[in-house]
Amino acid sequence: MSLIVADFESFYHKQKKISLSNMTPEEYLRHPQVKDDIYLVALIEYEGITFCEHPNQAPWEIVNGADLIMFNARWDFACYKHLQRQGIIPMNINPGRVFCASDMSRALWGINDLAGAYKAAYGEDLDKSYRQNANGKTGAELRANPVIWNKVVKACISDGTSTMRMWLDHSDRWNEFERQISKWNRVGQMKGVYLDMDLVERNMEICDEEIAYAEERIPWLDEWKSSTLVTPYAKRFVRAQCERDGLDFPKSMNKKNPEFIKWKATNVPRFDWLQALEDWAEAHRLLDIHKTEINMLDKNGVIQFNLVYQGAINTGRFSGRTREDG
Repeated sequence: MSLIVADFESFYHKQKKISLSNMTPEEYLRHPQVKDDIYLVALIEYEGITFCEHPNQAPWEIVNGADLIMFNARWDFACYKHLQRQGIIPMNINPGRVFCASDMSRALWGINDLAGAYKAAYGEDLDKSYRQNANGKTGAELRANPVIWNKVVKACISDGTSTMRMWLDHSDRWNEFERQISKWNRVGQMKGVYLDMDLVERNMEICDEEIAYAEERIPWLDEWKSSTLVTPYAKRFVRAQCERDGLDFPKSMNKKNPEFIKWKATNVPRFDWLQALEDWAEAHRLLDIHKTEINMLDKNGVIQFNLVYQGAINTGRFSGRTREDG
């Protein structure tokens, strides 16, 4: 069975939060500036060809039935399936198995990004400076500057060959049981979960009602509404109300601070505005979660998600957050 590494490059814009740091791969690939601008793929075949050009020129037939290694398979394989849906990769061309080298790196070194993994494996640095040149640039814009384009192509090949080297040298230390966990974790994320929109909409209505009821109990509501502040629990409002009610203003308003927890528990029964602030914050938190869920929905009412294999380094438990290959 042949062994191939694949690495994709696409449009991203850090400042506009169009990146894997802010979205799931599926959200990212649905973005209008990304969906048609996967402008480069490196295919590195073990003891075979090295290809690096636009995906519509790639020799995809070499992938069929192969072991396909991707540093961040959660992203790269989502790219692969996206290009199949677009007709760029034939639907009948599919790898035999897919492995995530980032998950291997997590298991072996507790490191998620490619540069960090390579440093841990070999004590050598990978040049990732090309990302600064690529940030905010379309594939066409990058190609228009031969110097920058050559840097991007060189870096894409370097990422692919570095991934291949790590896989060949270290994958035997990553056992089959863990590989299966990695696989099914990725499959589950890509398949996603169905969202009951009727229930979500009812919950959002309840949140709106809770927010309205909480605001009725906040004495400085009008003052806050006329200010530019986003939330009603700014210190200046709370301090002024404490003075009016003869309360000592707490040294910290960090909800995890033991002194604040004690202060609040003592005073909530006497002053309902304290409970109102907590109710307002909690209702807004839940409302924001539902808004995020809606933004993540695909056309079939399904949410794909990120659950990082061994995301918590010290315990090895999985963690729900975004990630990119670094």
